[in-house]
Amino acid sequence: MSNVNSSVSVGLSEIPVLLNIANKANITVNLIGMQGIGKSEIVRQYAKEYGFDNVIDIRLGQMEIGDLIGLPTIIIKEDGPYTYWGKPSWFPAAGTKTVLFFDEWNRAATVDVIQAVFQVFLDKKIHTHVLPDNCQVIIAMNPPDSKFMVNKIKDVALSSRLLHLNVEPTTEEWLKWAKTANLDQSIIDFIHTTPTALGDSKFKGIGKTPDNRSWEFVHRIINSCTDEEWSRYGLILASGLIGLETAVPFIKFREDNSYKPLQALDVLGKLPKYMDKLLVWTNPENVRMDVLKATVENVQAYLITANKSKFTPKHLANYIKFLELLPSDLLSSHIGAWTQAECNTDLYMDIITKVLVEGSTILEKLRGSIKTDEPKL
Repeated sequence: MSNVNSSVSVGLSEIPVLLNIANKANITVNLIGMQGIGKSEIVRQYAKEYGFDNVIDIRLGQMEIGDLIGLPTIIIKEDGPYTYWGKPSWFPAAGTKTVLFFDEWNRAATVDVIQAVFQVFLDKKIHTHVLPDNCQVIIAMNPPDSKFMVNKIKDVALSSRLLHLNVEPTTEEWLKWAKTANLDQSIIDFIHTTPTALGDSKFKGIGKTPDNRSWEFVHRIINSCTDEEWSRYGLILASGLIGLETAVPFIKFREDNSYKPLQALDVLGKLPKYMDKLLVWTNPENVRMDVLKATVENVQAYLITANKSKFTPKHLANYIKFLELLPSDLLSSHIGAWTQAECNTDLYMDIITKVLVEGSTILEKLRGSIKTDEPKL
């Protein structure tokens, strides 16, 4: 996990709602931030706001492997002795809604402890013990830089399965907390006029790059957010999973409908609505082969499994108009791929016949896409 600017900084006031979204998506959150900025306090506040029964705070720097997985007990049975591990004392009780909070987890003393706790972070189990339902795992760490005596974790598989949030409290948040905590007024006034006296709470972040698993986690997050939550927190959540460099264009892509591939029923059932867009994509001076190919693949996947009785004359007419717009090479590959696919044969024969008969320019395009060798003189 390298120190690169890979995610968006998050204020303390935003943490509770982000933790709740991650809980609904069943993703473990890794809170990253300097010491003394209130990571532990905000987790307890979140637990209180969202109806958890308790917070179990575990410090791995003070634990050995036996403290994590429990101690073995030998039980004699008819067919011989068996070894069982008793649950460790910190293990959440069944029937309670619990936050299991691993603070400063990268201060663990040994590699064995870190490897053992990975299973809790990723699978919500430890050794032979499975965490009860309604148990959310939240972890927090100090940045792996020269200011802290911590282990520099470089496990890519672990990083890809965590939602990383860089916690950076604002001066206003600290002042609000100071008033609530009844700090001396002179301290509050001094920080108000000299905010740099709070020290450096900035951290460049955990290096994050997308992979197959992280995109599945982004999918979970999207499905766990309301539209309002995604609009407000989408960039924060996505960058914590796939990195800022990928999250920015992805968020922009979701917001910009200009170059989103069409779905099959958009083409077959609503083609006039999208005709202007298709004309832009098929403009010979700037053909958008990427979105056209994705749209063709969506249509093709639908046709392979389509029910003939539901394929209407309107669908056929729109399909022919769509094919007539396609560049010759893409049209040829689409027809070829469809003929080789395992599909509804009756529907295919019916459609392909009408396409070639009624599509005035389709045969011409198909002939034009076939390359023949010049005869040698």
